[in-house]
Amino acid sequence: MKYNIDTKENFDIITPINDTFNQELAEKIHSFLSTSILKKRSAIIDFSSIQSIENNLSQSVIDWHHEMYDSNLSFALCGMNDDVKKTLLENIESDILNITPKQIEAIDIVAMEGLERELMGDDDFDF
Repeated sequence: MKYNIDTKENFDIITPINDTFNQELAEKIHSFLSTSILKKRSAIIDFSSIQSIENNLSQSVIDWHHEMYDSNLSFALCGMNDDVKKTLLENIESDILNITPKQIEAIDIVAMEGLERELMGDDDFDF
């Protein structure tokens, strides 16, 4: 399972380059996100090439959201087709996720939240 990384100033965009979001890919992305947390970098996952997602992985994505925000970082998802989005949104906790149709909108969310953290001070920012 492979993915591309586009490194920006304060965040990374992870773009899987296969068509199924499965356990192996989830483990690799989680490992990358753990490193991002240590480096204090927010993340975006671009699902534009993903055609299907294994049902049990919805909770993993929500857990990643919690890990990032618990570390005072931003996390957004973009480019999902309707089937992937439907599978992900079946989880009761999915309403906390930042899901956007296009990558530029996810970038805007991450950039805006980063700016808010800077203006308010890292310790005072809570989502």
